[in-house]
Amino acid sequence: MSPLDPSGVANLAFKNLWRNRSRTLLTASMTFFGSFLACLTLAFGTGSYADIIDLITDSGLGDAQILKDSYQEKSDFYETLAFGADSSLKRFLDDSGVLYAPRSESAGVLASERESVGVLITGVDTERDSTVVRLSESVVEGSFLNSKSVSSETLPVVLGVTLASKLNASVGTELSFLGQGADGSLVAELFSVSGIFDLGSPDLNYRAIFIPLPLFQEIMVQPDQVHRLLLKESEGKPLPVEKIESFLERESPGVSVFSWNEMAPELATSIEADRRGNVVFLAFVLIVVLLGVSNTMMMSAFERTRETALLKALGTSNGRLYALFLLESFFLVGASSVLGAVLSVSLVPFLSISLGEEGFSWAGVVIREMSARNSFEDIAVVVVSVVAAALLASLLPVTRVIRMPVTTALREAEQ
Repeated sequence: MSPLDPSGVANLAFKNLWRNRSRTLLTASMTFFGSFLACLTLAFGTGSYADIIDLITDSGLGDAQILKDSYQEKSDFYETLAFGADSSLKRFLDDSGVLYAPRSESAGVLASERESVGVLITGVDTERDSTVVRLSESVVEGSFLNSKSVSSETLPVVLGVTLASKLNASVGTELSFLGQGADGSLVAELFSVSGIFDLGSPDLNYRAIFIPLPLFQEIMVQPDQVHRLLLKESEGKPLPVEKIESFLERESPGVSVFSWNEMAPELATSIEADRRGNVVFLAFVLIVVLLGVSNTMMMSAFERTRETALLKALGTSNGRLYALFLLESFFLVGASSVLGAVLSVSLVPFLSISLGEEGFSWAGVVIREMSARNSFEDIAVVVVSVVAAALLASLLPVTRVIRMPVTTALREAEQ
């Protein structure tokens, strides 16, 4: 009969960790810091991705959009959605309690006395827009489109900081706009700058200008028509995408719901590529753990060659001997990796890295601060991967000692 019962295996495994305290503490420290750094790196990655997604969706994408399939494939000024007060789509969205903001857009030229720039002019619902995106909150000079300070003889417009600098425009500056209406007529209007925004996107800050939606529909001769509807999830209530798609399929063939990553595939691709880079970093951590634990378990197993041979001679099965050594590895690496993850989780709420006023541009947006966010999935992946790597690293040296014939093991132990 084996001298080791299941509880005895666990107790002996724990005691064996302290036979060589310095080696145990060194391996535990290496695993602890490796897990800590891996969790922290993934936390900064998760936080940065979330910040970028929030920035791009709040800047003008929304969490999803409703628009014609043909308009998504190729932006055609005439591919509009009927969205008057009595439209079935408007009634459906209102009845469903979905947060939405209608928008219309067209290309044109905005000019000051000395400069002219090709722009995308967008009509926004000044009341609904602020419930979906943060355009009104991004105004850094002047005020949003409902400003009473704008002259009644000119039309209000807000534009980005980069475009304002290019046109040498400030609040109150008059700018001329040229475009083409839906009826083929020439649109020539005089705008007065109501506000200047900074959406954190170099492209939007240079190319986008915004006016009230009713004004857009009037000067562009597109009454009760919009090009897209921005959608946003309300707190604790996800978008009823399937319900909306079912309605559109039934009532408006050729109109679909597109998620933010379908609207910005380059951003989604960049985030996915960066995630793969984090996986490479995690792989390096696992290699370090693999080498450290392998060395520790190899020394521990070889030092106990005689003890292992005696246990086998007394009837201990190979399975229990494997359990003994693997439990040592599990206790050592499991505890240290969990402690590293716990320290990372406790520090994350207080960590952020300021990138200065200018920040840096990534995937079409400017990031001015990197924040960290906990993700249970990332933490679980780190801990499970580290423990699995440790158990794998233990197998080779342990197998060599356990499978050694008893007489051979006793002879080598005596040498």
